[in-house]
Amino acid sequence: MPIRPLEKKQKDGFIPKLVFLLILLCVAFVLNLVMKNKQKEPETILGAENIQKLPEVNLIKDIASVSNNMPKNIVTQTKEVAENIVETTSNILNTVTSKSSETISNALFDSAIGKVIEQVKKLPAPEQEKVKQEICK
Repeated sequence: MPIRPLEKKQKDGFIPKLVFLLILLCVAFVLNLVMKNKQKEPETILGAENIQKLPEVNLIKDIASVSNNMPKNIVTQTKEVAENIVETTSNILNTVTSKSSETISNALFDSAIGKVIEQVKKLPAPEQEKVKQEICK
């Protein structure tokens, strides 16, 4: 019994491989030509006729002028902020002191004079009139 190989020899596919490579090369060449022609065509922008040319601006001069004015602007703005802070705090202090002095005077009146008035009200009517006349003098 002769020994047979387990795998059969496959036919060499040299020609289909060569044809496939040639087709790939042709497609690459055609795409290369198409892309070169595409780059040569001027690009159009949608609405390009509506775009107006902007005047040329010398950005360096603008930046220099802004940077020269910046310290002056910062100083004036900080002065304004400081004045606003001082004004606001002085207004707050004035209102607080006036309210506190009013509260203290009311508390003193209630604690000192209020008790005297209570004692006067406990007196009989003729004596209350005498005390009122003495106080009003």
